[in-house]
Amino acid sequence: MKIFSFQAKDGRRISDDGSDFVNQLVTRFEGEAAVSVVHLPPEGTIAMHEARVPQLMIICSGSAEVCGSNSRFSSVNQAMLRFGPQVSVMKRSPTKG
Repeated sequence: MKIFSFQAKDGRRISDDGSDFVNQLVTRFEGEAAVSVVHLPPEGTIAMHEARVPQLMIICSGSAEVCGSNSRFSSVNQAMLRFGPQVSVMKRSPTKG
């Protein structure tokens, strides 16, 4: 059995390509999917990027707007999951969360 911390202090701050968020990889299923915990600070964002596999993101703090390769945004909130294709962008709304 593995026990995971979902606290932002235990994750890694990502600032590449205009991103500003904390990510903690939970597990990776080689060639199939990755599971991670995401914390978005106020005004935080996950820049458009192409991952190698679909991503399951567990939103642990805040609210955000998220889209995939279709460029249609959907709202996600704390305690929600997001599973999607390899291309994604997530931007925290300054008026939420």
